Amino acid sequence: MQRSLRLERAGAGRTRRTRVAAAALALLALAACGDDGPQAPGEPQGVGEARIGADGGAVETDDLNVLLEIPPGALDGDTLITIRRLAPAEVPEPLRARRRLSAVYLVGPEGLRLGTPGEITIFFDEDSLPSGVRLRGLTIGKVNAGGLLEELPERQFLEPQSGLAPAGRRVGVGGQVSSFSPFAIWVDEPAGDLQLDLDAPVGEGLDTYVLRVDGGPEHAIEPFASVFLSGLPGGSHTVLLGGVPAGCSVSGENPVTVTVPPTGSVSHRFLVTCAPGDLEVTVATSGPDAPAGPFTATLASGPRADVDPVGSVLFREVPAGRESVTLGGFPVTCALTGANPRPVVVLPGLTASVRFDVTCPG
Repeated sequence: MQRSLRLERAGAGRTRRTRVAAAALALLALAACGDDGPQAPGEPQGVGEARIGADGGAVETDDLNVLLEIPPGALDGDTLITIRRLAPAEVPEPLRARRRLSAVYLVGPEGLRLGTPGEITIFFDEDSLPSGVRLRGLTIGKVNAGGLLEELPERQFLEPQSGLAPAGRRVGVGGQVSSFSPFAIWVDEPAGDLQLDLDAPVGEGLDTYVLRVDGGPEHAIEPFASVFLSGLPGGSHTVLLGGVPAGCSVSGENPVTVTVPPTGSVSHRFLVTCAPGDLEVTVATSGPDAPAGPFTATLASGPRADVDPVGSVLFREVPAGRESVTLGGFPVTCALTGANPRPVVVLPGLTASVRFDVTCPG
């Protein structure tokens, strides 16, 4: 005997029918939704493969939980398409934070792009839906190339017709797929936004910072800039500021736990302090009218000191970051080569240097 299932496309009135054998339904009922654990010998391993060419085709896993349909023209030539259920340790970090209603399945070759979008459907036991969660409150999506979660377009819902199979009913969620990566179904939950700010010394060599939320992908951030992350599930999230330069440290906790509201936004500011460095200013004056008296070197941050026309001066304990030096006190008959003031970056614990060449013709 066969049972009829109705597939409804979200937001549209079109329906299509598919038929699943009762034996297949019995096998599907054995698969615990979201169960990523090891399988006993002889049980389905959640794998499938097929060689598909330009005429299109389909791939189904041996646990009958995943069906991938590839239309004609999507592939240029014969390609071995594979599906594999990931072990818990293989699940990408962004999916671990989601309340999943299915295992995570990797479709390969990973990263392959289809010329024409196909469809992927993941099935699970309707009885496993959490209390208060409806089938249409689920999302099917993937981890994209940037390491972020991405919902599939053209979301579809496969649900039994009324009056059939009162218990252990199989349902599914499908969507349009244009490239291969890890796929899963998760619960649509209220999401919030997180803004992360960074206050830190500025300058080349001091701009290596990256942020990671819940161990996910890195987000580069520059000093006195912000990173805005939207669509995070409400609740606690761990944020790590990495790439902190040598000689610098983060004030306060790092990583830090930030609570994101289910609807709304929250921000957190990282403050980085760095040890000072030294700055040596060197002057080389040439020409018959070179003065004997000292010139003046002045830092933008305030300190100033005399420096001989041929000599140098060392400024100690200069704050790390961008600085500039202005040379003054030389006669108007002399010419200075290059910019004045002259920019420089002071790195923690190191000595930066600036050189001024002055020519005084006769």
